[in-house]
This record gives sequence, C-alpha cells and structure tokens, in this order.
Amino acid sequence: KTLLIVDPYKGLLALKLADMKLSRVASTYEDTEGNVLPVNFLNSVTVSKRGAVYLTQSSIKFERRHSMIELMEGQASGSLLEMKSWNQKGPPKLVTRNITFANGVLVDETQSFALVAETSRSRIKRVDLKTHAITTFVDDLQGSPDNLAWGVGKDGMTRDYSTVWVACPAKRTGPFAFANFLGDKPAMRQIFATILYSTGTADWFHMLLPKTGVVIRLKVGSDGTGSVEDVLLDYKGKAATQISSVAPHRDTLLMGAHTADVTKL
Repeated sequence: KTLLIVDPYKGLLALKLADMKLSRVASTYEDTEGNVLPVNFLNSVTVSKRGAVYLTQSSIKFERRHSMIELMEGQASGSLLEMKSWNQKGPPKLVTRNITFANGVLVDETQSFALVAETSRSRIKRVDLKTHAITTFVDDLQGSPDNLAWGVGKDGMTRDYSTVWVACPAKRTGPFAFANFLGDKPAMRQIFATILYSTGTADWFHMLLPKTGVVIRLKVGSDGTGSVEDVLLDYKGKAATQISSVAPHRDTLLMGAHTADVTKL
C-alpha cells in the first residue's frame, strides 16, 4: 500500500508503507499548452474510485509561507491538476485554472466531477471533469472551507457520496468575522496583503483568527449543487479550534488542526 502526501514545497510524495520508503512523484505539471512548469503551492490530494489522482494548487504567485497574503489578495490563481494514476509516467496535467485559493478536493464515484474548496471565498466549486466547466456547488458557507471529506455509509466504512463534510479553520458567523468584514473590500484586502508582504508579518497573522471550531455537513443534490444540512460550531474552541481537516469513521468524526491536537466527536 502507498500513502500519497502533499508537500507545498517539494510537491507530491509517495510513502510505501511496506518499507516506509519515501519518494517524490511530481514536482512539475503540464499546462494546457503543453508547457511543463514547476508546482508552486500544492495543497490537497484525493484519489478517485478508479485510481486517478487529483491535486489542488492554491497559488501560482505565492508559496505556502505567504498563504495569508494570497488569502488577502483573493486572486483566482489556483488550479486543479490530474494524474491517471499516482505512478504514471510524466507530470500531472492541468484540468482548470481560475480557482481562488484552491484547497480541499473530492471526486465523485463516477469520476465525472470534482469539488474544490475556495477558502477565501467561503464556497465550493464544482468542476466538470469532461468539459472542465466550473460552477458553484455551494456558496456563502458559515466558515472558510479547508479540506473536504465524503460521508460514510451505514456500515461506517464505505463512502457516502451524498454527503460532504467540510472543515473550516475560520468562522464567518457572528458576533464578528474578519473574513466577512474584508469580503466586499478589495482595496482594503490589497492594503493588508501589501503590508503583510513588505513587513514579513504574514507568519503570525493567523493569530488574529478567532479560536473557534467549525465543521459543516453538506447534502449533494440531484441538480449537482450542495446544501447545508448541519453546522457544528464551537464558538470558544473548547472542544476543537481552527479545524483544517475532518474524517468520518463509523460513528466518530475525527478533526485535525494546524494549531491543536486531533480531536473526535
């Protein structure tokens, strides 16, 4: 068995669990014009039921260390990449551009579409994997979406493709949400981004985020869009805070964060 790992600086890595040997799978990608370019800021990876690999690249402008600047600018410089299999010959290929801070990614059971979280826009996009058309899956979420996960079936193990779990490291609900405040102020976002970049203070800017825990459960509709079914919200972050990943397993929900231990519900 092989575990795929995304490193925002080194690219896509593969860890063979039998001998714990780590190797680099991809550090470049091929765009639609056939140019091979270095990956800049890979963020998330998922494997389809058929074995295809899909990767998000959050930005072609800023590296991971400057992610807060990318979030402030709000430019659509993210993209979705595809590999027929993790050990294919040649680099992953570009599926589509123009995604704003592309983050968590999922692929449906028939490999007909992908869901990509747009963190800075508090929404999730739906990418048609045949036509590459991009539509909105769900918008105006109560938090800034990070990683995504399919639900689990009644047996607690198999994937439930009618449910999507969304981890949110920052809330957008009251009493005050910084993302909401800056959402309709592009000039102010640009000023913040310039200050962060010029002063090198981006690394501690995440400390301004509220210490809340937000997980959202979505329902996948027959029309190809999503709707909010439930919001798990811990205002004071006592149980979980700044959640960046979520994984349902049987009757337990595992939650991970950059700044805290793994918690479960």
